[in-house]
Amino acid sequence: MAISVEENVALFEAIKAQAMTAAAPAVDGMTGTFKDAVQATLKLSAHAPMPAGAPHKIDFGIFHKATPGAPPSYATGDLSRSLMRTPAAGGVTASALVGATAVYAALQEFGGWTEPRRSAYMHWLNTRGAWFMRHVDVPEHPYFRPTLDRTVADGSLSQSARDAFLAHMTLLAS
Repeated sequence: MAISVEENVALFEAIKAQAMTAAAPAVDGMTGTFKDAVQATLKLSAHAPMPAGAPHKIDFGIFHKATPGAPPSYATGDLSRSLMRTPAAGGVTASALVGATAVYAALQEFGGWTEPRRSAYMHWLNTRGAWFMRHVDVPEHPYFRPTLDRTVADGSLSQSARDAFLAHMTLLAS
């Protein structure tokens, strides 16, 4: 079956038009892959959130000294559940975000210190007893940065972008 020059040009124009809208699906593929990978990183180590019969989940927990420089240990799953992503927006270029909404997310990633807002001391209970602190120094427990490095290095982000781009390009499949 012969194709005319005009039909060939029209096909290439249609492919071009479709490709110009494929950036957002490619970015969505990447953000989905990255969010899933961060959630997996957050489950690399775990500890119990609190002993059976503890008075209140918020006030009482298992003492756990996390290894500085290692991702935070999974206990309640609150940090993992706080991960969110925005849908990609844009035409030829697109952008989207993956982030965590937990108030302590950045403190875990970068380290730092925290202090009480409403009193002179922070107070909590755990299996090592009652704690009263003017501030707490938290070493960094990165989970975003190492996951990003790993997913770039292993090609999973690129692969998810390619897969989503090609799935969007229906004219190439025909």
